[in-house]
Amino acid sequence: MKPRPLYRSILFGSGIFIIGFIVWAWWDSSTMASGFHVQRYTAMNREGFIGVMAGEKNSRMAKTGFRSELDPATRVAGFPIRRLAFVRGEAQPMGHDLIQNLPKTEQDKLIRSLKRFKVEAWMIFIPHWLLILAVAGTWAGVMAWQGRRIEEGLKGSSMGG
Repeated sequence: MKPRPLYRSILFGSGIFIIGFIVWAWWDSSTMASGFHVQRYTAMNREGFIGVMAGEKNSRMAKTGFRSELDPATRVAGFPIRRLAFVRGEAQPMGHDLIQNLPKTEQDKLIRSLKRFKVEAWMIFIPHWLLILAVAGTWAGVMAWQGRRIEEGLKGSSMGG
């Protein structure tokens, strides 16, 4: 009995779907900012990255979602390439460092706004390209493992019995 080819497995289709979804989210983030708030946490998809932010411990936000256009002054055409970053609050006063470093990207704007928060606040940026590499690498490894398992099963069944 001949096994089904790997490209017909549910694992193959799932990997294509997940990678396609991340590529769509990356494309969507080039023009729109979207996300949601739950208590002091915010998850967002904007300008080439997925971000997770934890506000100050005493801050509470209602469960809400948001979706808005990015600022045309900082928007990048095409698929924006961003860096992986982890930022903490610095409790800087309002207006500190306002004129010297005008934000060039949405990521820079968020980093600047977080500096006003206390040190307990943090934000992590995970670029879409890094998510695609991680998912594609894991997916390829699992597909190779599944292919090897199928081949070993075929060899074992033809050895005798």
